Amino acid sequence: MKRTTMRLATLGVAGCLTVAALAGCAGPAEEPAPAPEPEVTYGVAIGSEDVGTATVLMANDTGQAITAVATRTVDAAIAPDAVAESTSFEALPFSAETWEPGQVATLFLGDPAKEVAAGEAAEAAAADGSANVAEAANEAAANETDGNVMLTESVDLQVTLADGTVYVLHGINPQDLSQAENVAVKVDGEAGVAYLTYTEDGAEVSTLAAETQAAEAEKALSDAAAAAQGAVDAAADKAADGAQAAGAVIYDSVS
Repeated sequence: MKRTTMRLATLGVAGCLTVAALAGCAGPAEEPAPAPEPEVTYGVAIGSEDVGTATVLMANDTGQAITAVATRTVDAAIAPDAVAESTSFEALPFSAETWEPGQVATLFLGDPAKEVAAGEAAEAAAADGSANVAEAANEAAANETDGNVMLTESVDLQVTLADGTVYVLHGINPQDLSQAENVAVKVDGEAGVAYLTYTEDGAEVSTLAAETQAAEAEKALSDAAAAAQGAVDAAADKAADGAQAAGAVIYDSVS
């Protein structure tokens, strides 16, 4: 009986080995190796830090090197496209030659709320002899209660890519963006706009829809301005033709 049991066990092991051989002698299926995360590097500083700036960490996910960054403060009570031509951008200095793809830059963006608060803090410091203007400015900006600055002013960010394409990111709140995570600038080739993505309170946020709407509004404004200018030019041409015709009639009558 014992010999029979051992024989059956031996046959069972042999059967298992045969099945394993038919299966290609493979063990449990291995999960495919995950794709490596894109390498992220730091070290590029853009802008200059002072008491009126907010610090934003932003990745370049445009697929190209960024060669220039500029900002302007915009009054949100006026449509950004309406002041686009009258408000000029101010270039921010780079600590490196370019902002490379995949690289996270430290941007020092002028924060309208902090700039106003810094001015008020400086006045208060001069009045009471306090030297800690930066701390007072940060506290004042964080505790801004009247809402005038926070609600009416924002920053437009202009980026220039290596191929010369220029994009504008509209209505950025530097203080809010400084508190967000995984901030990145991207480009949608089909829409022809640059936009931001970031994580806020655990939720993924994208400004693609807002930037697309802004681009459409700017195009509509540009088309309307071109049409208005065309009407003015047409009226001027008609007036000139009328004056020329009147002059010809007078000349004929005198002749």
